[in-house]
Formats: sequence, structure tokens, C-alpha cells
Amino acid sequence: MITDLIKHELIQKKDKKRLQKILKRIEEYEGTKESSNLTYLSALGALSIEKVTGQKFENISTMILGRVSRLDGYETLEVFGESNQEKLLSQHEQYLQRLHNCKLITAVHVEQFMPKIRMDSLYFPFQLVPRIIGQIKKEDRLSWERLNKPVTYLLKADMISASEQQRLKSDIEENKIGNQIELLKYLNRAVLIDLTTFSDEPDDYLEQVHRMTASVLDELSFDTFEYEIITETLPYDTSRISYRLLATITHREQQYQQVSFYSPMSERAGNSKMGSFGKIGYRNYYRIFNKILAEIESPYRLHSVRKSENNTLDYDQFAIIALTEEQVKIIREKAGIVSISYEQFINITSKKIKNAIQAYNGIGLFSHLTDEQIQTGKAKVSTQEIRSFNDILSSFPDVIFYFDVEMGNLDNPYEEIIESCARISRGKFTPKNIRGNFQYAEEGRCTIEFDFKGKHYSKELEVNGDWVDGYIFDFLREVLVQNGIDGSFCYLMDVGEIFLTDAQHKYLTQNELISFPEY
Repeated sequence: MITDLIKHELIQKKDKKRLQKILKRIEEYEGTKESSNLTYLSALGALSIEKVTGQKFENISTMILGRVSRLDGYETLEVFGESNQEKLLSQHEQYLQRLHNCKLITAVHVEQFMPKIRMDSLYFPFQLVPRIIGQIKKEDRLSWERLNKPVTYLLKADMISASEQQRLKSDIEENKIGNQIELLKYLNRAVLIDLTTFSDEPDDYLEQVHRMTASVLDELSFDTFEYEIITETLPYDTSRISYRLLATITHREQQYQQVSFYSPMSERAGNSKMGSFGKIGYRNYYRIFNKILAEIESPYRLHSVRKSENNTLDYDQFAIIALTEEQVKIIREKAGIVSISYEQFINITSKKIKNAIQAYNGIGLFSHLTDEQIQTGKAKVSTQEIRSFNDILSSFPDVIFYFDVEMGNLDNPYEEIIESCARISRGKFTPKNIRGNFQYAEEGRCTIEFDFKGKHYSKELEVNGDWVDGYIFDFLREVLVQNGIDGSFCYLMDVGEIFLTDAQHKYLTQNELISFPEY
């Protein structure tokens, strides 16, 4: 192959050793013993970058993944002047033909990419090669040779019918499938939603999208649909407004609600890259139906499938598919033709939620809350999908302290953590004179101090950029033990810290009303 590359002037003789070295590194990265067409294309793209920039291209994985389409400083190339730009484009067209002469690409690829060279002003191989790699990989993913086995698993698991399997095979062989998300059109209990087919008026499309979503299962057919656009001023920037969609559905005389992301047309106007982004919160709007499925104790849950093209999300199209837990395992482990969202299969019904809230209140978890705060928490529970009992607790204010290990507050983060822990302790932890000397640094130390029960406490913590030193919570737990406090701060996975007495901890654990990490 390298002889052909030299013969057709894709590389010079002096580049032979460098290309071989790049090829070897790619093979090591991919774990293969022989170079494929994709390997050679990746190596040629890497070599092209080195030629233009004068720097050796070390991140081979980036080229393999097809993520390099241009480099800063080489995008418009006005400095070359029009005549030189025309020369580069012409040379690039010849480069494409040479790839075909070396049988690295097909005649179809030449026909497909030739107009794109001028349309997208592609002056260098490193701008074109990754696009070709992406196209070849997509063709491979959508070939029947690659899909036959996964689709057979889908057939056995009742995710596709025999007739649709044959129709899919025929359409693939006739090159009618342009993107993996289109495979969903052939599967059972699935629907492909194209937001560009609807107007931009919420009155015109929101109910239609919800009814299309519900169509995947007969038991999801609902009676009425209402919605409200909720607006809030952002706390960190009062000049900006956030929008949320509150959808309300009546199903079998019971009301269900779900809050999801929303962005009005006025926010998207003039930004073609956003497309239909924000028209509906496709990450979680459909989970209103998972509430219904949990309520009727169905084995199914709806999952979203997002469309992407060349490693870029497409906000215009997405799909919804209803799957059982076993079918999810088959897709993830054996038939991974698409990437599906992660959903919970725990059936936490409205009755279980009501009983849990009563139990939490009964053991004193809400003793520091006003009646209004409790009602606010109940309302929040009704508007989100409850995927675990921890989600119920996190809906009530000052019961759980959620924190991100990557700090948002870089002024006084540890003072904020201690104050938040005091608020959720229901009066058991009352530190005073909280102060610290945190200063942002890549590495360093800081000290946090406070007074509690007539004693002074101080702790030195590590500074590691904007990452929280988790030992702050161990320190607070030690302080509680030293003062004989009945209770401690307990970590709940993906939720945060909660303060529990020994009796509360025992009751919640025995009655399975809380989930702790499994260490």
C-alpha cells in the first residue's frame, strides 16, 4: 500500500518512515495487527497536520475518532490570497482522486465529497480525511453484514417482527438508511419524532408530540393534555430568564405532571446550529409516561434515543422506544445498534409515594419545615419522575444538601458547605463564627474554622483546583461524635448529604425507604 501511496503522490518517499510509525501507533491503539483502509486514512490525515503545522501529531485517538476537521488558524486562509486558495482547492480535488486510485475510497465517495471541497472550503487533507473516515464508519455501522446478528437478537426478544426484519434488510441493501436512528422505524413499540415537521407554536405541537410518544403502548393513551410555560429569573444573572415546561396529563382519571426543559423560539431565532433545540426537553419530557407505567406496574419503560451526525447532536430528530428491563440488557450487551437513555424499572406508585412522605414526616425528617415548605415539596414530587425514594426526600427543602464535587462557589466554598449542613441538621448542628481562608489554586492547603458547643474547631483541607476535599464531611461527623450528638451526616448516592439519627437510619433502612451507596 505504501508503494501505491508514493506512486500516486499521496506521500513523498521521505515520508515513508514517519507514516509507518504513525500506522504502528494507530494499530497499537486499535489493537489490530494489520492496517485497514481506515488506518491508512487516519495516518494520512495525521501526516497532513504535521506537514501544515510543523508539529508532530501525537493524539492519534482524535484522528481515529474522526474529530479533527480543521485547526485554528487554518480555517479561512485569507492570507494565501484568492489565487493560492484556488490552487489549494484544485490540489485537494486531485488528492481525493488519488485516494480512489489507491482504493482507499470508492468512486461513490469521490462523487459524494468532490463538491464538498469547494462548498466547505476544505484546503487540506486533515480537513477532508476525518469526514471520509466518518462516512466509511457510518456505512459500516449501517451495513447488513454488521447489523444482521444484532437484529437477530432483537427478533428473538420481540423488538422487531420477522416482516420488518426483512424490510430493514432490503432497505439497507438499497441504501435507504441514512442514520442509525432511522433503524427505530422498524422496531416494535418505537416512534421517530421529527420536530421540523411541526410549527414553532407550542399550542400546535406539544400535545401532538406527547400523543405520538404515547402511541408506542396502548396503555399510555391519555384523555387530556395541558401545559404551562414557567419562567424564572436566573439567581446568578437577573438579566436572564430560564424557561421550563410543565405538562399535565389525565390518564384513567388520575393526573400526572412532568417538568422539562424548554426554550422559546425567540431564544433560538438566528442560530441555525440550534435547530429545534429547546422546542421540547427530549431528555426527560417523556418520563411523564414512565410515571404512568410505574403506577400501573408495567414491565415497560420509555427510553429516548438521540440522533447524532459526525459526533454532533442533531436537535431536530429523536426517537422513543418502550423496552422491558430484559430488552434493555439485550440492547446494551448484545444488540447495541443505538444508544438508549438510562431509566429505572422500580414501580414507585402514587400510593407508595404518599405512604413514604407520611413516614418521613412521622419520624421527624420534616420537623424543621413549615406547612408551606412541606406542600412545596409535595408539589415538586408530583412534577418529576420518582426513580428512587431518595428522589422524594430531595424534593423537600433543607432535608438533603446536594453538592457538586466540582465547586461552583470559589469564594468561600467550605463556609457554604458547613452552613448548608447546619440547615439540614434540624437544630442538632449549630456552628458559629464560621470562617476559612480558601484561595483557588491548582494545589495547596486551606483551613476552615468554627465554634460549636463552646469549643473551637479547625481543619486543614487540600486545595485541588475547584474540587471539594471530601474529608470536610468526615471532619463534621467527627465533631458530632465528640459532642455526643444523636445523629450524623449520611451520604446518599447522586443526591447528597442527609442528617439522620440512629433511630431514623434504622427505620428507613429496615423499611427500604432510602438508598445508601453500596461499598
